[in-house]
Amino acid sequence: MNELMTSSDIAIHVTAAVAAGGAFTLGVIASALFLRAEARGTVHGLRPGRLDPLARRLHTFAFPVWTSP
Repeated sequence: MNELMTSSDIAIHVTAAVAAGGAFTLGVIASALFLRAEARGTVHGLRPGRLDPLARRLHTFAFPVWTSP
């Protein structure tokens, strides 16, 4: 097996992938809630104006972590 795959770097890459995947998932949920809240005016007390920036921040964090070498 390749030396890179057996090194401790694999743990860093797996952790980064899991963190980015989780952030993407939360961002998709926030985006879906935003669209639903925008159509109805509110969802579970959350205003649409708070959900859209949250989704953007989550995706802004997750994309570079997911695509880093």
